[in-house]
Amino acid sequence: MKSTIAQNLLRCRKKKGLTQEQLSEYSGVTVRTIQRIENAKVEPHLQTLSLLAQCLEVKVEELSYAGSADETAPSETALRKWLSLFHLLPLVGVILPFANLILPFILWAYKRDEHPLFDEHGRAVVNFQLTVTLASMLGIVLLVLLFPIGLLLLILTAAYALTLSFWNAKKIIKNQGYNYPLSIRFL
Repeated sequence: MKSTIAQNLLRCRKKKGLTQEQLSEYSGVTVRTIQRIENAKVEPHLQTLSLLAQCLEVKVEELSYAGSADETAPSETALRKWLSLFHLLPLVGVILPFANLILPFILWAYKRDEHPLFDEHGRAVVNFQLTVTLASMLGIVLLVLLFPIGLLLLILTAAYALTLSFWNAKKIIKNQGYNYPLSIRFL
């Protein structure tokens, strides 16, 4: 079984869309060293981990995260289910006002310390839903002032939010990355 560092490095590198060669070029760590770390043949020095983390734009702790000894790490399937829930939960907002924002925030606040991915995905979803909510509020104001423009903005915002929620949940289930373009970073 691969070590935690090996799994985390591989996950972070693939999430960034980098090859081992590109990571080597950007970080200054040799390709052979990266291969040996990802294959769990060596335990990397702290300086090496620091260089790789800096290049991947993550904290060193995320690369070395294994959870505490009494904590059981979620299985890959359970992890994907929770992550897809993060992306699908805002759809409740179609039925209940502001549920698109409140429910993902509650889930993120509850799960963020269990795994680095929960924190990352939760922040992304909450930031996106805050952006969507602000755009919707602007659309409501424009409905009063300039009806056609306000209506168009509301329809486009809702369609965009629904499409991205489904799309990202589908990508998570297929073990691919997610993307929320045009999202303002609040958290």
